[in-house]
Amino acid sequence: MKKQLLPLGFLGLLLMGCSSQKTTSNDLAVSNAIETAIDLTKVQDDKVPVTINPGRFTQESVVYHLPRVVQGTYSVSDFGKYVDDFKAFDYNGKELAVSKTDTNSWTINGAKNLDYLTYYVNDTFDIETSGGIGGEQPFSPAGTNIEADNYVLNLHGFIGFFDSLKNNQYKLDVTAPATFKRSSAIQVTGTKTNENGSITSSYFAPRYFDITDNPMFYGELEVEEFQVGDIKIVLSVYSKNKSHSAKEIGETMKTMMQAQKTYLGDINSTPRYDIFLYLAGMDETSPKGFGALEHHTSTVVVLPEAMPKEALDESMIDVVSHEFFHIVTPLSVHSEDVHYLEYINPTFLKHLLMYEAIT
Repeated sequence: MKKQLLPLGFLGLLLMGCSSQKTTSNDLAVSNAIETAIDLTKVQDDKVPVTINPGRFTQESVVYHLPRVVQGTYSVSDFGKYVDDFKAFDYNGKELAVSKTDTNSWTINGAKNLDYLTYYVNDTFDIETSGGIGGEQPFSPAGTNIEADNYVLNLHGFIGFFDSLKNNQYKLDVTAPATFKRSSAIQVTGTKTNENGSITSSYFAPRYFDITDNPMFYGELEVEEFQVGDIKIVLSVYSKNKSHSAKEIGETMKTMMQAQKTYLGDINSTPRYDIFLYLAGMDETSPKGFGALEHHTSTVVVLPEAMPKEALDESMIDVVSHEFFHIVTPLSVHSEDVHYLEYINPTFLKHLLMYEAIT
């Protein structure tokens, strides 16, 4: 169990997240991939535009969801709350009838003619009122950020799913300014330079779980890489005031993770592991839930930028070591409730003690 490190928001350290089993070849969908796009060059009123092209449906009505709950937080996040201007279009470019059936769900009628969906997504960082898990907003490491120089893309906050298509493959295009650094463990399938000079990076996810399991950092980042045994560690740091450097933090992480790998021995669950560190300011629009959330191949960490180097090193050792050890449980040992997570009404809480206490 984690100790209290800071008076604000460190409840998150007590409840570091758990995720679910990696996708196998048996999980791959045989139907066409769902094509999705996020354009960071067309932000309006602090909202990012998203486009979803699901392919053809054979039924008259379909339901599209943003997650109510995501793996690892054990609390309600309601990412549908942050979606605006949701629209559906047919193959002639005309709007289809859409009804919002609950906080996170939209029913599209005339789905046989559905071509694509569009909507805008607000971020969560700048509206947080308190830290920790179980508040009115998502826990910061599971949240989203939209700033001119930084985007925290926890993709479950931008990309949703259809009831019957969670096991479909996903294609994702993210368009951003050419000056941005891009960091994620998800599979990159290509890049292209657009006429306006922006760059579109294309990614592939075998199923919806892999969308939720692969966060991204975009923007003005510092990135350091090092090897721990057979695992490549990629550390991406956003520090608005440049108070801390990825190089210095990377030295601390390398020493710690080499010791962890020695302890774990032959356990190699991933060839690459990403650490995404967002160092938050202390103003009204800064995130307030300090801690981390783990994934199969990465962890997102949010800590205060104002911490002295020694305190930041101690917190990173505490937080990241916990998240990295999650590759044993629940990432390798877990129940079916976690492997086949229900994003609207999950039932995985009964194994919390096993996942967290063992870690």
